[in-house]
Amino acid sequence: MLVENSTWNNIGDGFYQFSLYYMLKSVFADADIAMLEGPIERAFRPRNFKDNAFKLNLIQEADLFVLSGPIMSVSFIEEYGGLIKKIIASGKKYCLLSVHGNGKAQKENLDFLSRYSPVAFSSRDPQTYELYKDCCGKSLNGVCAASLVSKTCPVADICESERYVTVSFYEAFEPPIEAGEDGAIHAPRKRIEKERHWKWMRHLEWMRRYPSDIDGVKIIRPVHDIGYKFSHLNFAKPNSFLSYNPLSYLSLYKQTELTVSNRVHAVLPTLSFGNPAVYYGTTARNGVFERLGIDLRYGCEIRVPQATLDKEFFVMTQFLESSLGEHL
Repeated sequence: MLVENSTWNNIGDGFYQFSLYYMLKSVFADADIAMLEGPIERAFRPRNFKDNAFKLNLIQEADLFVLSGPIMSVSFIEEYGGLIKKIIASGKKYCLLSVHGNGKAQKENLDFLSRYSPVAFSSRDPQTYELYKDCCGKSLNGVCAASLVSKTCPVADICESERYVTVSFYEAFEPPIEAGEDGAIHAPRKRIEKERHWKWMRHLEWMRRYPSDIDGVKIIRPVHDIGYKFSHLNFAKPNSFLSYNPLSYLSLYKQTELTVSNRVHAVLPTLSFGNPAVYYGTTARNGVFERLGIDLRYGCEIRVPQATLDKEFFVMTQFLESSLGEHL
């Protein structure tokens, strides 16, 4: 088995791809499982130079290919079509796991999947499940695998004496975060919209004043977009953290006292480790919270009960075992 784990648009994609990889390693402990190179179009955008790109995934061999977290959009066939055709032509199998679909090009994608059918399909939000549940005989209305990292990924601990909160924002400026009279950290209860001219305004963010701590509690700022080439974007704020290793980010979210973010994949791992989060995102991907039973309200802390995570982990592992086991 080869499990896609690369070409992330940002480091958060690595959270669910590593989670799926380790989950499959656990479920199929006796199988030969390695990592599959993802489609180069997904992250590197070769555009007019795409003919110069060497596609390693087209010559990697396996009996079963796991495509991790593909976006079912107008780009899906361009990004994954060649690989899927090659898999089917060689008599091998593939599946689509932790998938998100935005409804665009649904007919084209379903037509393609009817001709080149996966052996299994799992969504990461109910909306995607409804759009694509009939693409194959074995489909699961599942959760994003990033919400299960506490059960799947080996993550280093941080010394217990280190107190901190994690704050990560994109396409909007970070809101003021304060300590209340009870000593707890609080975020404003308001809607935070995307900045219309963010691509330009972010270049001036280093000029804004941000605190490095709140009453001695450090503010650590994970930067999920690791592709920037400018230090004034990467390290615009105190305690900015960057790494090419997704598990290092998970180490921070594992022991944070609170995450404040408009990023889905900053909040999901925080919740997975049993920690609270305040989420401000307005993306269509907010459906990932529905199956976890979360009622999103701006500025309100959210948590996920351990029993919910246990149930979803069990459902997911059982689905993998029953739908993929016969193909190994």
